[in-house]
Amino acid sequence: MFEKEIEELKSFNINPSKQRVLVLNYLNEHSDKHNTVDDIFKAFRDNDTKLSLATIYNTISLFKREGLISNVTLPSGEVKYERDRSNHIHFECKKCGEIYNMKMELSDNFLKEYNDFTIERKYVLLRGLCPNCQD
Repeated sequence: MFEKEIEELKSFNINPSKQRVLVLNYLNEHSDKHNTVDDIFKAFRDNDTKLSLATIYNTISLFKREGLISNVTLPSGEVKYERDRSNHIHFECKKCGEIYNMKMELSDNFLKEYNDFTIERKYVLLRGLCPNCQD
């Protein structure tokens, strides 16, 4: 039933335990969203699936460390996780709080101006009103 998740975990050299498969399945099914650990925990609790908060934190930490997911840290300090590991920037709606991925990259010309820096991660967050909240 979870063949896709099992194979993906194995491809990242992660042991596909039942809990890891369930968390990855949730992230795959909600790949259009940016999820907090609490979002994941509540979803399992609401479905009567027994996964502890500690297990979810540990699983998310492992997935992040192994490159299976990435995270967005908002100015509030809240951390959200996503499956989209492509180069993109984020837009946070200041009214509804929704996070949107925007396909935009920092140009190589911009980065060349800072060649004395070692850039390990590019992260840009734009804030404003999404189309739904502009009315």
